[in-house]
Amino acid sequence: MKIKLYYFLILFVLFNSCSKKSKNVNFMNIENDIWSVSDSLFFKFKDLDSEKKYYAKLTVKHKTDYYYQNLILFLQANNQIDTLNLQLAKKNGKWNSKGAGDTRFYSKTLKNLNFGKKDSICIVIYHAMRSTNTNQIRDIHGVSSVGLEIIKED
Repeated sequence: MKIKLYYFLILFVLFNSCSKKSKNVNFMNIENDIWSVSDSLFFKFKDLDSEKKYYAKLTVKHKTDYYYQNLILFLQANNQIDTLNLQLAKKNGKWNSKGAGDTRFYSKTLKNLNFGKKDSICIVIYHAMRSTNTNQIRDIHGVSSVGLEIIKED
C-alpha cells in the first residue's frame, strides 16, 4: 500500500510541475460563426498577482470556409489599442492553423501586452477587417470563437 501511495505522489508532483502556469483562460463563442464589426469581445481576468509578470496567448477557432488569408484585430487593454494581423493561411491557401475536418485553431503569443501592476484586467477584442478599397467589412464569416489565456512568466 505504501508503495502505491509513493508512486502516486511522485506522479502527482511530476504532472503538476510540468503544467503551464496559466492563471486564466476565457473563450468567447461567436454566434453562427458570423463576427460583426459591432460585436466586441470582453475578456475579464481577476485575482492576478500584481507582483508577477504575465503574457497572453490568443487562440482563434475558425472554419476552413473562412474567406480571407488573415484576420486583423484591435486589442484594447489598459487604455492602449494594439493592432494584430493574424496570418491564418499562406498565400498558396494552406492553413497556418492546426486542426482536423473543417475546424482550425490558430494561436499567437502576445508578449508585448502591458498588464501593469493590477490584480485584474479587462481586454476588449474586435475585428478590424477592411476590403481592398479600404471599406470596412461589416461581418466576417467562419470565425467560431476567440480565446485569451493569461500565463504567468517564469
